[in-house]
Amino acid sequence: MNVVRFREGDFVESKEGLIFDVKGVLHPPERVMAFVRYIPSRNGDRERRGMRYRKIYALSARYEFLTTHYPQYLVQDEVLGACVNAVPVHDLVHHYQPQDKTRQLLRNNRVDGVERDAVDFITLLREASSVTVENMGVSGSILVGLHTTQSDIDVIIYGRANGFVLRDTLKQLLRDGEDVKAYGRDFLRRRHEIRQRATPVSVPDYVYHESRKSFQGTFKGRDFFLRYVKDWHEVAERYGDAIYRTMGYTTITGRVLDDAENLFTPCTYPLGDVEVLAGTAAPVTEVASFRGRFCEQAVRGEWIMAQGKLERVSRKRQIHHRLLLGNDPRDYMVTRPEREVRGEEAR
Repeated sequence: MNVVRFREGDFVESKEGLIFDVKGVLHPPERVMAFVRYIPSRNGDRERRGMRYRKIYALSARYEFLTTHYPQYLVQDEVLGACVNAVPVHDLVHHYQPQDKTRQLLRNNRVDGVERDAVDFITLLREASSVTVENMGVSGSILVGLHTTQSDIDVIIYGRANGFVLRDTLKQLLRDGEDVKAYGRDFLRRRHEIRQRATPVSVPDYVYHESRKSFQGTFKGRDFFLRYVKDWHEVAERYGDAIYRTMGYTTITGRVLDDAENLFTPCTYPLGDVEVLAGTAAPVTEVASFRGRFCEQAVRGEWIMAQGKLERVSRKRQIHHRLLLGNDPRDYMVTRPEREVRGEEAR
């Protein structure tokens, strides 16, 4: 069986010119799970090699586009138990890898302003830490050559140990506040209106959680976003090792037992003392997400309230339940004081 070696942060291009961003590190045989991101369009605001493209933002819009125009790239996955964007490997004409882009940018003396900022940011991270550029990748619109003057810098950090080093490095750089700056409260309040309108998350809660994350901010005035991805040898699970089935939509509270995986994509939060507040009841043992915005959302010992898709996970005759966040605009996770969650004075 041919194992597809694609991972989070990579992009792929189909024979029709559709450009997809790869999700996760586990893929079915001969297919790569990836969401359509850029599509050829005469009215697009991005151009590459004489062709115009537009970017599709909302997850629902991506599914709608493929359903209407390219239904062959939507499949009912037997392992995930859901309809997913999955492109056959034989339909791909290009595989864009962030580490290749980093090497290309560092060698190239003719870069534009956005690419120069990406190079300078990578250089700063290398000089401020022990992580080499070989373990850093440039992703996003820069990777596929479809960036605009307003594009942000998307960086992938490979390797578990490297991730922890860069997290601490960025915390220090954000504290120094020179070229690297944290998002201000006014900016986060405005972003709340865009990202949290479908959830009950308040402005103060949103600002609090986003303010303490170290993987985002601005570099020389340009937005940056880091994702931390494990190296291949650090990924123990293989496609099909676990079977996932949707059980409903659920709201829970619980206590975070471990935060060792809260930095990486996908991120997971093992839980204890879980209580179901609404929706389908099940003994949930973890929260998980493939969306970077849920990384660093909570730390060990904190109590959380979360809402998302309830899944049953079957693995080697063992069954547990998890809450999966990020596929529905109503999904959220916030920390809460223990006394509020438990309805009593904390002891």
